[in-house]
Order: sequence, then structure tokens, then C-alpha cells
Amino acid sequence: MVRRRPLPRGQLYFEPVKTAQDLVETLVGHRAREGEQVAKFEQACAATFGAGNVIALPHARVALSMLLEHYRFRPGSEVILSPVTIADVVNVILEHGLVPRFVDLGARTCSVDVECLENAVTRRTCAILVTHLCGLLSDMPSILAIAERRSLVVLEDASQAMGASLNGRYAGTFGAAGFFSLTTLKPMSSFIGGLTLTDDPELARYLRRRNSQLRPVSHRQLAGLFVRDLALHAASSKRTYTRSMHAAVGRAEQYFPNAVREFQRGNLVPWRRRPRAVRRALPAYLFRRFSDAQALMALRALMHLEHDNATRAQLVDTFYRASSPAVRNALPIVPRKAVSTWWRLPLFTHQPDQLKAALHRDGIDTTSTNLICATAERAFASFWRDTPNARQYTNKMLFLPMHPNLTPAEIGAMARYVEAHQDFLATGAEAA
Repeated sequence: MVRRRPLPRGQLYFEPVKTAQDLVETLVGHRAREGEQVAKFEQACAATFGAGNVIALPHARVALSMLLEHYRFRPGSEVILSPVTIADVVNVILEHGLVPRFVDLGARTCSVDVECLENAVTRRTCAILVTHLCGLLSDMPSILAIAERRSLVVLEDASQAMGASLNGRYAGTFGAAGFFSLTTLKPMSSFIGGLTLTDDPELARYLRRRNSQLRPVSHRQLAGLFVRDLALHAASSKRTYTRSMHAAVGRAEQYFPNAVREFQRGNLVPWRRRPRAVRRALPAYLFRRFSDAQALMALRALMHLEHDNATRAQLVDTFYRASSPAVRNALPIVPRKAVSTWWRLPLFTHQPDQLKAALHRDGIDTTSTNLICATAERAFASFWRDTPNARQYTNKMLFLPMHPNLTPAEIGAMARYVEAHQDFLATGAEAA
């Protein structure tokens, strides 16, 4: 039975009218106090996440670059990280003369395998870059214990786990520094941008000094980003996502999969500025100082973050309770005692294309990850490691719609649709 109104794969955390008001207030009005709203946003984030220092930066990848600048690791030193990331994270490591050492994910965890991580540490290892995926916290106590024994710096990419916590401690605050992405699809969005958390005052001073040297983001760029997000919001809103639009998405994904992937990344003109897989230096246009207009937008999202995270967690619990053991076994293992935010609801499959097509016919729009498995990329072949779980994550994982605007009834119906196609799921040992 096909849903009367289909469910889009995602929904932007974006309020068009209020965002337009923010732009007018900060761009048309006085600029004499530029930075005032940014400071308020940073202080609010510090209070929310319990971090000593919070610095708003242009992008998460720029934050990583500045962090590596600060630590000045010896050239040729190794950084341990998950291969499931974006190409530019690896590029930044290479840009600073460091060597990426990839470690596989644990079976059905969406997090780095701690035993593999410990075995990967050598005398050349200088740092561990932890990536929290899907709103699920990695095993930080074990990772921190390894780092302490081997005197390693721990950095956290918490872009997909904003608000995830363990014993009241938030993702991004376990290591020496953590950073978030504030791009369009994230729960706390500011068009573009990043956020860095640290309790190290010397590191915070360095980041602020580097940030002050950057040119501010231009009015024209902000206006263009607003138009882009307005289009993306209209295309993905549950209210405007019609059956005809759902059918068009299916055809576009069938015939132009790369264009659809770029579109959901926020690239409305995908053939422009498409980066190569290896880029030894980040382009200059990424280095633009965070603005007051972005801060106002992100500050409003911060006010809703706890509620939105809790809503998604409740919806995932509804899905779990409405599912059979076969479907539950295709879901990731949830870290014990951790509070997960479920930025994505992943399903392990062995036939992702068939399941995607079947759910699309039922009115459920799904998507795969936009991240790469770096060990499967030709550009990074010289750093190859066997990472089968990471390959499965990028090649055979499907993500179901999961957004605070969904209702328990819709989630229950989605569970029944997935149940009807459980033959396409990878369960138990298949998902390991």
C-alpha cells in the first residue's frame, strides 16, 4: 500500500522567515558592533555543552586545519582516524605533512573499532581523530585510556553527534578539542560554518587569533546561501513534498545519481566547483569569518537542539518497538549508557538498491551516506587498509527519514513498510 503523502529523506533545520529577518537586521543595519552576536552564540554554546572555550570558525575542516597548525606535529607523524569521512578531512591531514592511518569501524556500531585502533598505534602516532557518526557516541572512555597510555592528542569530529553525551559529558568535550559542522543539513545550521570546543586556554587563544585574521563572509555570499537553503527547504519539506515530486526524485536518482547527491549536499549547480578527491590545500573561499547573521540563525537552532534531539530519540524508540527482531538486528548497536541523538537512522542492508526502490514505491524516500570510505578511494590508495565494515557503511547502508517534524504514526507506518521488505536487510552476522 502506497502512502497518500510520501515522506522525504530529510528536512532542513531552517526557518525561512526568521532567517530573512536576521539577514536584514545584521546586513542592512549597523556593522559597527560586528561580532557581538557571534560572542553571544559562543557563550551560549559553552554553557550548553559545558566547554571552557567555544570558537565559531568558518568550517569544520578549517577548524581541523587550525588545530593541526597549533599542535605542529612532526612531519610524517600518523593520525589515526576512521575511513568514513569527507575527502577534505584526509586532505587537511596530508596538507600538514601528516600520514592518515585508517582504522575500521566496529561491527554494527557506526564507530571506530577500539581494538583495531589500539593495534594501529605506532611510535609515529601523534593523534587520534574520532568521528562520531549518525548521532551515536564512540567509545570515548576506551579511546581516552589508549591515548593517555600512549601520550596521544585526541580530537573529535562531532558534526553528526551534536548533543550526544555520556554521563553528562557531550560529544566534542572528551578530547583536547572537538569540532562541529554547522552546514545546511545539521541540527544547528548557519548556512556554512563550524564550531570548536576546547578547555585549553592556549589553544583557544590561538584559534581566536587565527580567526581574527580572516576576511568576513560577504553579504552577497550570505544572500546566495539563503536562496539556496530556501530552495532546499521547499524541496524537502514534508508539507510540500508531493507524490509527483517524490516520483521525480526517484527518476532523477535513477538517471543522475551524482547530481542528486551533490544537490542534497547543498550544491545546487553540481558541475561547478566540484573538488577533486585530493586537494592538498583548502581553497581560500572556505576561510571566511563567522558572521553575526549566522550566529543569530545558529543561536535560534541551539534553543531547539535539546528538544529536537529528544524528539528524534523518541521516534527511533517508536520505530524500534514497532519493528520485528529481524528489523531490529539491522539497526546499529547503541552505545551503553550513552544518550544518542540519531541525526540519521541507518539500516544495514545486503541489497540497498532493491530496498531503496521498494521503499520508494511505498512512498518512503531513503538515502545513502554522502561520506566516502577513504580506503576505497583511488586517490588515497597509498594509505590502504582493509576496512570491510567501513566499506559496508558507505556502500550498503540506507538511511530512513528521521526528523522532529515526523509523527509517531508515520514512524510506525515506516516500520511496517521496512518489515515488508526485510529480505533485503542484513541481519545478525551479515551486518557484522
